[in-house]
Amino acid sequence: MKRYVLFLSLLLVLLCLVLLGGCGPGKYVAKANEELYGTWVSEGSYPQKSVDFAGGYRDFRLLADAASISEGTLDIMAKWKDGEGNVWYRVFGTVTSAEHAGTKYQFLCRISKSGKTRESVNIWPVTSYDAKRFPSDINPKDETYRLLNRQE
Repeated sequence: MKRYVLFLSLLLVLLCLVLLGGCGPGKYVAKANEELYGTWVSEGSYPQKSVDFAGGYRDFRLLADAASISEGTLDIMAKWKDGEGNVWYRVFGTVTSAEHAGTKYQFLCRISKSGKTRESVNIWPVTSYDAKRFPSDINPKDETYRLLNRQE
């Protein structure tokens, strides 16, 4: 009888752990109006224009180009606000067209409190998403640093 009670107790504890484990923090679920989404431009960068939307992006060589030079998927893994009101993202991406099709990368992105400036640094290429491989901060001296402005 004691073994039966012990077995049921252990089973109940295990069931509770499984149920509580499913309630822990998981991957961020993106909303339709994320600050990241929109058209971002910079005449001094390449590409000059990036259009980010739910689930993906399109890059354009020049501001006036109608045809994209690269497209891909974007998967927001985490989002938070800092003490100054800036919005931060950790994003995993995959290039789906052009010469780098199939290449995976991840980037850290900061959208200014005003929503008008976007800075990012990336790690390129990666074999799979790794939360431990994100840069800890955005450094303008990083070779992958990009500064873009929201196109109104």
